[in-house]
Amino acid sequence: MRSKLTSSALPFLASAMFIATSAGSLRSTSAAPAPNAMSVDVSPAVTVAADRLPPLIFSRAAAPGSPVLTALGRTARIDFHAGGATILQPEPHAARAAVSGPRLSGMPVRYDAAGNLVAAPWPADERPDWRRVEVTFVGAAHDALPVGEGRTPTIVHIFKGPEAAWQRNRPTYDAVRYPSAWPGVNIVFDVAGDGLAMRVEAAPGADTSAVALTVGCDGPCPTGARGLAAVAPAAAADRPAVVRWAGDGVGFAVDADPAGGADAPRGRDGTTLAAQSTSAAILYAGFWGFPGDDRGLGIAVGTDGAAYFTGHTFAESETDVDAYMIKVRPDGTALDYVTILGGDGADLSFDVAVDGAGYAYFGGVTNSKDDTRPTKGGPDVTANGNSDALVGKLDPAGDIVFCGSFGGSLYDMAEGVAIDGEGHMFVTGMTLSTSFSFPLKVGPDLTFNGGADAFIAKLVVDPTAPNVLDNVIYSGYIGGALHDAYIYNRPDGQYVSSGQMAVDAAGAAYISGQTQSNERSFPDGDGFGDVPGADQTYAGMWDAWIAKVRPDGIGLGYATFFGGANEDLAFGMDVDATGAAYFAAWTDSAEDTLHPVVGPDLTFNGNADGMAGKLTPDGRAFAYLGYIGGAEMDAGIGAKVDAHGRLAVIGYAGSDQTTFPVVGGPDATFNGTDPEVGDAFVTIVASDPSSADVGENLVLSGYIGGALWDEAFWLAFGRDGSLYVVGDTNSGPDTFPDGGGLAGRTSPHAEVAGGSDAFVVKIAVPLPGAGVGTPGPVASATGAPTAEATGAPTAAATAVATRGRRSCRGRIARNGIATAVG
Repeated sequence: MRSKLTSSALPFLASAMFIATSAGSLRSTSAAPAPNAMSVDVSPAVTVAADRLPPLIFSRAAAPGSPVLTALGRTARIDFHAGGATILQPEPHAARAAVSGPRLSGMPVRYDAAGNLVAAPWPADERPDWRRVEVTFVGAAHDALPVGEGRTPTIVHIFKGPEAAWQRNRPTYDAVRYPSAWPGVNIVFDVAGDGLAMRVEAAPGADTSAVALTVGCDGPCPTGARGLAAVAPAAAADRPAVVRWAGDGVGFAVDADPAGGADAPRGRDGTTLAAQSTSAAILYAGFWGFPGDDRGLGIAVGTDGAAYFTGHTFAESETDVDAYMIKVRPDGTALDYVTILGGDGADLSFDVAVDGAGYAYFGGVTNSKDDTRPTKGGPDVTANGNSDALVGKLDPAGDIVFCGSFGGSLYDMAEGVAIDGEGHMFVTGMTLSTSFSFPLKVGPDLTFNGGADAFIAKLVVDPTAPNVLDNVIYSGYIGGALHDAYIYNRPDGQYVSSGQMAVDAAGAAYISGQTQSNERSFPDGDGFGDVPGADQTYAGMWDAWIAKVRPDGIGLGYATFFGGANEDLAFGMDVDATGAAYFAAWTDSAEDTLHPVVGPDLTFNGNADGMAGKLTPDGRAFAYLGYIGGAEMDAGIGAKVDAHGRLAVIGYAGSDQTTFPVVGGPDATFNGTDPEVGDAFVTIVASDPSSADVGENLVLSGYIGGALWDEAFWLAFGRDGSLYVVGDTNSGPDTFPDGGGLAGRTSPHAEVAGGSDAFVVKIAVPLPGAGVGTPGPVASATGAPTAEATGAPTAAATAVATRGRRSCRGRIARNGIATAVG
């Protein structure tokens, strides 16, 4: 993906086309201006902030009244149409609440008059307030239509409303040109070294005195600048003259190299990006986002090393939030496709799974009306309640195979998805819909138990039958008398979130979650009965839970709590080839009530910690259960186990390197400003975390982040053992992903936008048995060495764990558990 528009795009666009001939003067329009239209005069040049790459520019399918091309940029969206352009720029929120501390995925909710939990309006401070600006070419040719120039590798799909309105396979470009807008004069929007800019190309001898425009706003125009200094284009017999904005107080200048050599994308030190060195531990890093809050919540990796990540964005809509799916090329240099889908409400995607053929399966939640959201096939194409689970499948090019909903008459959402080797899609989440409306079949429990229950469903391979239950192999509840999904408060309101899932080779599903139900009713309304488990005593407040669903969906193989006297929340979930389940959690319960075993750390570190855990294959005992954290607020969110039995945990760290267990990176230094404006973290736990030295129990542990708030939400291992992480960030490219910024790094998209943005990072991981950080072949689940299509890790991987392999800075021995110091 390309860079984004500067916040100064409007003053520039408001005056950049007013040029002079060698004997003429700048000319403003003589047409009557629109209300609040900007008149243009000759004023000193204004400073334009630098953007180094263009935004995502894509063509639209022909439709009456629709733009020809659209540019999605850093702080604006531009729709290009005949005779001008429409600029949508968000106004900054005057009193936006600062992001602080851990932030979960989930959807805003409220209680209605009947006491039912329903979707709440999207928080105002996360929703952009758009200002519309119309740029009109005065006296331009009526057939002056914009055309795209310079094809880029990305394909865009926009799925909004009925299928006839979908924008499929839209190509993307580096620039937009209006050829012969006036005789001998072209208008071009492209990169001028300082970002997407409007420039004028005048053929030798062309009369530029007719070039003029109006800029009309739907309110006060969002800039006080009324003009820019300009110079005349130089006459040239062998090429068009080009007048181009030079930036930073220089004003206009004649381009000495129209071929574009002077405009190669550049890093902060002025060298071309291609010539700059790459990072040692982080193989690539990039962003996704546009005005408003954009989130990165799920990620999966294909067999060729392509990363698929998902979340939600305001990229396409002025008023509502949409789900998206993005595929990153294996080498991290570009995006293969960008798919945006949704309706008139909130359409969110929380998770993605990808099969061996590159088909992507996603799950989330929608409260958009039927006639505004994209539906195709099933499993259900009709909205059933206030909010339904959103489920779908994309083909390898990002087009919809099926897309529909799943749920009952009340609130339903999907937060985790998985697939088996036959292509069955598994979906888990939370529901308030009872058995009177929820699509139930087989189990594991067919009776709604009270509060918010978890649910799990296994779909047929092609869930497109007219009857919803014909699309389901099994579907049922897990829960007790109270809430079995986490309902929590944020400064902007209440939210709901649930757990995650994984599926083993036999088709058994493993689910994590959070509950207020005790052992008298959990997990099926009647208590545990003869269902085994490692801990079946409710400890208080919120306890985490893990459950295994039998392959046939009829009942549970096991179910267990874990927790202490305070809040204990399980989110991450995975399973290895032996059937042992792994999980990540967030807790503020100390060891005197939670009772950790084995490791990686048996001592609660303060405020809140992340947790890492493993159950034995029969679910009757914890193979290990321990803390990950420092003295401040830390939260474990995602979990994934590699082919060597090493558990990766990611999340949020408010603790700096003096107390957080730092072992080899990817960044050994905390980048946040304080415990509430912290970093994402990634920790990989050794397969046997039983050492008394916490550092010995960790393969690597460190930060991902910049100067502002950062948090990781999900992760995946590639076939070469590299770790892919997705999350949210408020940090910019000058400091993300390790305090040093993106300059010189491989990146699919190197700029950030307003609000929070999604981030995606690929990290080299040291392999066992070959020395710390030494690359080598990765054993697959079957024991066969595999390699990603991009090749084995290079020396970049070597540095991952060499920076302080056994460092746990500032930790001391507590309760007889010795930890490393220094």
